[in-house]
Amino acid sequence: MEIVLTIPDDMRVAPRHAKNGVGVRNLLEYIGVELYKADAITGPQLQEMLGIDRFELDGVLKAHGVFLDYSPEELAREAETSRLLFEAHAGK
Repeated sequence: MEIVLTIPDDMRVAPRHAKNGVGVRNLLEYIGVELYKADAITGPQLQEMLGIDRFELDGVLKAHGVFLDYSPEELAREAETSRLLFEAHAGK
């Protein structure tokens, strides 16, 4: 889907975290994060919208004060995966 939004050149969009207004990229990021927070889009959809990878998505969400909500089980799986990757890499 393509949406066309016209913003006058003299208008600055300044969410709370921006000091001097934001450009088009920041506006797209802000809208995307708000949609993500409202459960209107998923993380992978936000990644596609912004053209970023999973690690960049974590940074974008953190910059907007949105932190991943891991269950204890998910955190344990992530820790186990990290341990296995570390062991595989250390063995090389």
